[in-house]
Amino acid sequence: MTAFIQAYSPRQKRCTVDYGDASDSVVFDQLIDPIFNLEHNHQYPGLGFYVVRLTCENSFGSSLETAVAVGAEPGVRHQNLIEGDNLVVPVAGADGSIGSVVVYVDGKNVSDGVRISSTHVNISRALIATTGEHTVAFKTAGGLTFFSRIVTVEKQISGVLLSPNNDATQVNQPVEFTASVMAGDNMYVNLSYGDGNFELVYVQTSPLTLTRR
Repeated sequence: MTAFIQAYSPRQKRCTVDYGDASDSVVFDQLIDPIFNLEHNHQYPGLGFYVVRLTCENSFGSSLETAVAVGAEPGVRHQNLIEGDNLVVPVAGADGSIGSVVVYVDGKNVSDGVRISSTHVNISRALIATTGEHTVAFKTAGGLTFFSRIVTVEKQISGVLLSPNNDATQVNQPVEFTASVMAGDNMYVNLSYGDGNFELVYVQTSPLTLTRR
């Protein structure tokens, strides 16, 4: 964020900028010209709404101006989520005390199943129940998109079994192994045979059964 300050004062003056994110205020106290312009760059620590306060003072008193800045993520990001979990996103000032968050899931404006606090936006698992990709976006009341992600919901891997189909096998003779996974999505299955040979298999859905010789 770039703060652009323009002020007029006939006397020695001092201006302070508070960016509203608990960082140290920036003080400008070497302001001599009657009309002056200042620019200052600041980076916000995360998503959210921040109240910026500019206070300028001289021997006759002080003047205060405020504005709301929005901390945004650039572009579209990707995130994986375990099936059955809520999507929780840190967003400062999201409860309407500073700014309002409008939530979109798969292109639809949703409110049921969305809980908003002063620090987080919580999207219920019911809104992203199916495995696969979902688009999630946050917009301001004015329509500015400040958060956009593709969330891939996956089943957690469970029920992994590996067993040889023979109790014993002669040296230099083939042996059969059966590998199975009861649940899981987008899995990379690594079968290492213990003799330096291995096999890497990508499997998109479960249940899975692989028989190898």
